[in-house]
Parts: sequence; structure tokens; C-alpha cells
Amino acid sequence: MAPDDETVFLELKQLRRGRGIASDNVARRFGPALTGLCGVGPADDSTTTRAKVAARITAALECLPHDMRVVAAIGLGLDPRARHRFLEHRLNWLADETGFSIRTTFRRLDEALRLLSEQLVASGSESLAEPHDSTDRWYLASLDVFLRLDTETPETFEERTIVAAVDGLTELETSISVPPHSAADDKSRQLETEVVWGARLTAQEKVSSSYFGLVISLPKPLRVGEEHTFASRTRIPTGQLMAPRYVAIPFVRNEFFRIRIRFNPAALPRRIWRVDAAPPQVVYDQQPSEDLLAPNDFGEVGAEFENLRRGFGYGIAWDDPNAAE
Repeated sequence: MAPDDETVFLELKQLRRGRGIASDNVARRFGPALTGLCGVGPADDSTTTRAKVAARITAALECLPHDMRVVAAIGLGLDPRARHRFLEHRLNWLADETGFSIRTTFRRLDEALRLLSEQLVASGSESLAEPHDSTDRWYLASLDVFLRLDTETPETFEERTIVAAVDGLTELETSISVPPHSAADDKSRQLETEVVWGARLTAQEKVSSSYFGLVISLPKPLRVGEEHTFASRTRIPTGQLMAPRYVAIPFVRNEFFRIRIRFNPAALPRRIWRVDAAPPQVVYDQQPSEDLLAPNDFGEVGAEFENLRRGFGYGIAWDDPNAAE
């Protein structure tokens, strides 16, 4: 029998306690409804269980409004900006960020978790590897990113080819996270974004100190299965440090992702590594993989990925040149 919304909501409330999904004993706090919806099997160890639940919840969060998505992610301990030991401390941080009272913030968290429980139940227990979810209005046939780190400030050039999953698609919502450079860096992030061809940026909302929601308008309505390509440029303002990684965590179907990075050849990181289907916590903790990348004479590295799993991280990370040895 499929779980009901109320059961899932109560299990999410249990999960948000302490460090949330980052808690050491989190596997023992997953209820049967959540584990069933997230495809957790009896043979899965605690690491696999945590990764499956985190990925499923992260994918479901994308279907929520931006503000509810942020509240739920912070409440459940999925947001790297608020890794406090206790839920109250995370919500105090969020209240300071948004200007809401702590009482209102707790109430908004309950509202967000109810919406999340409804989305989890509605989407059922189908695999994250399925071609697309019934809630998708579009998906990515390809994402091609070129990141320059040899310039005054980091900037990316991104080319996206999307495919409409509904008739009459005229706009799409996406998001960008610009995480702090380090735990001690709590400055509010800024971002300069423009769509240079193929579409138009019609709205950019700063949902929190480092999370931006974008609305992209298309030049004409698309039919189901019709492709469209557009390109954008994103720049981090001068003086704002970038976290040492470029990682995509897809929330919609993504069939191909290519990332190329040009470092300053005179100031190369000690290590550069490929991030392939890493759980978000591994990405945020900056844990190096064994798949090291060697830059060419121009300081360039690259990586390609196919059929990305929702809620998992893909891209390139490197040692922070500003960190102490």
C-alpha cells in the first residue's frame, strides 16, 4: 500500500531533528514510508541509504516554489550553508537571512515539508534513473559549460539544448547556487547573469544569500519533443571568491553534460578531480575522488557525463589555493 501524505510528513519532521540528513544515526531515523519511496533496499548500507534518500528528496524539492524549496532544504540539513548541529540553529540562521521571525520560519518549514511530502507521494517510488518524471515540463538534451578562472573574476559560458515535454512550452525555471568560498565566508553572494542568444532572461530572484532562481523565456512556444538551444553568460563580481568546484546537481532529466575549465597556468591547484554521481554531501565536503585530472599546457581540463542521475553531483573540483596547508 502506498504511504499517505501525513505519514511521509511525520517522517520528514522526524528527519529534520539534529543535523537532519547529515546526522550520524540518520539511517535509523528513516521511516518505512521514506525508505520505500526512495527505493532503499534491505541490502543497502547507511551510506547508500543516505545517498538515495538525499537524491530523491533533492529531486522532489525542485517541484516546490523557490522559497519553500530553500526552507525545506535548510530544515532537513541539505543546504551546505547551514550545517548547524540543531534544527533551531539552522532556522535562526534562515530567519536572519530572510527577515522572518523564528516562529514564522518554523511555520514555513512545516508548510514546506507538507508540500514536499505531497510531491514525494505523488511521484511514487519510481527510479531516479527513469527517462523523465511526469512533473517535468522540459529536460536537457545537453549542457555545455566553459568556465574561465584565468580572468579577473570567474565567468562561465553555458549552452543548453532543451527538449519540451509539454505542448506550448514558452518559459522554463532553473536555478544557480553560488556557495560561499569557505565556512568562514558568510557574505551574501552576488551574480551577474545574461542570456546572450536564443532566449531571454525575464526574471532573476535572489531566494537566499547564495541561491538564485531564474526564469527563461523562449522566442516561440515549443511542441512536445521539439528542441531549442540558447546560451548564457554568468559572472561572479570582482572581489567575490568562488568555491573551488563547478558541479551540476540536476533536478530534471539531463542526457549530456560537458564541463571545460581554464585555470591560470601560473597558479594551478595542487589537485584537480572529476566529480561523478557524487551525493551532495560528498560534493559540499570537498572530498577528492581518485579520478584526478591533469591540465594541459594552457591550464585546461575537461570532463563529460551522460545520463546524469537526479540529485547527484557531476563536474570538476579542485584544491582551494587559499586554504592553509
